[in-house]
This record gives sequence, structure tokens and C-alpha cells, in this order.
Amino acid sequence: MGLPELREDTYVRLGGLMQENLGLGFATVKRTVVASRLAPRLQRLGLDSYEAYVTLIATADDGGEFQMAVDLLTTPENHFFRELMHFDLLESELSRVRPQRPRLWSASTSFGDEAYSLAMLLADLQQAGRVGADWLVLGTDTNERRLRSAAEGLYPQAQLRGVTPERLRRYGLGGDPASTGLVQMQAGLRERVRFERHDLRAPLHGAQGFDAIWLRQVLVYFDAATRQTVLAQVLARLHPGGLFFVGTAEQGLVTTPGLDALAPGVFRKQV
Repeated sequence: MGLPELREDTYVRLGGLMQENLGLGFATVKRTVVASRLAPRLQRLGLDSYEAYVTLIATADDGGEFQMAVDLLTTPENHFFRELMHFDLLESELSRVRPQRPRLWSASTSFGDEAYSLAMLLADLQQAGRVGADWLVLGTDTNERRLRSAAEGLYPQAQLRGVTPERLRRYGLGGDPASTGLVQMQAGLRERVRFERHDLRAPLHGAQGFDAIWLRQVLVYFDAATRQTVLAQVLARLHPGGLFFVGTAEQGLVTTPGLDALAPGVFRKQV
């Protein structure tokens, strides 16, 4: 039997749930894409329609299925050193400024690939004497399952295809990039990356500021009002002169005053 059709009215109802609860918008997510991403859950739960699935996640006692739907609809592609130009630009900036206590925030960290990529970069810069030894990366997300996985630091070898051979050797991550085996992030890296649950619409706990903040592949999912709230909350924690990174395709979504565009997806906060 083929998959049921995701009707337009059900698609609109689902979008309304996401917007009401999280400020997520479906303007950039096609109905066919939504249907394909949710289809495995219908099969797993034995449901014969998307209407039944939306009714389930709309209930208070949904067994965590609403969060599962959010994950399926918003989780971006994950791999290390994605959009390498951003990492090169950050390396150049930190080498110029030479902060003694660099603090970086991966604000939508998902399964931690980005946070550990930043940790490898900082560890390299520390070894070269270009930043101080007291550095930290914060990774935040709303999903506890993702955060637990990130803290464990286990990844398929193929997911590290963006890591240079030198870094693979330096951090004990060597192996065949085509292998399906799992590798774990080095303990020294895991100790320098802290993972916390955080809703981007709210102020971040604590008073720390950051030299650079990465908020990539997430703004596209928010409606316009929520996007402005998120940007205001996140940018409040960026030091003047600090760098702000979004996905290159999200460049036009950042209209917050007080930022200077440096490169596709990269901004500097004005001093």
C-alpha cells in the first residue's frame, strides 16, 4: 500500500501548530518534503493518515511525538566543517585578535558537529600560540536527545569527511572516511565543549558574552516576528566587534541594525 496524501488543509493545520508553539514557519518547506519526512513516523506508529498524526501531536499526551515531528522537519544536514569558508574566516579573525579567553557559541548545535569543529579550530590555534589556553565552546539546542548524543561525541566516520587528514590524526579520529564505523571525539575536546538546552526565543542563562556566534540553518524555519526575537536575544550576547555566522542562504534574513556584512553568511557586530 502506498503512502497517504498530505492534504492541503492538514498541511496548513500542521504549520499552524508549529507556528503557535515554536514560531516555526513552513514557507520554505514544501508540502511534499513535509510528507516525506513524516512518512516514517506514520508507518512506525501504524497510522493510516497525516490527519491522524497531526491530531496526535496536537494533544498534550503525545508521548513526545510533537518534538519528534519538529526534529524531522527542522534538522539540517550534519557534517563537520560545513561551509569551510566560515571556519577559515574565523581562524583569520582569532589569529588577528588573539583573545586569551575565547568563547564561541554554536547556538543551534543539533548533534554537535559544528561545536566540535569549532573546538578543533580553537585547539589548533591554542597549540600555535594564537589564542589563550582558557577557551570554551557552548553548544545549545532545544532537543534533549540531540544534546545527549552531542555530549557523547560519537559519529559515523563518514560524517567526518570535512575534517583534514592532519586533524584526523591529531585528534585520534583516523580511519577510512567511507567506513560506517563510529569514532568518538577526543576526551580533551569533549571537556572543552559544554552542551545545554536553550530556547533561542529566550535570554541565554548566565551573563557570558561571546567572541563569535554561529546560528546557521535555523533562521529559515522561523516566521518573521520570531526571527527578529531570536536575532535580538542571540546578538545581545555577541561582543562588540565579534563575528556572527548564519547559513550562506540565510544572508538576506538578517536585517538587524548594528551589523556589518563581511562575507556571505558572516557579519561583524559594530563597536
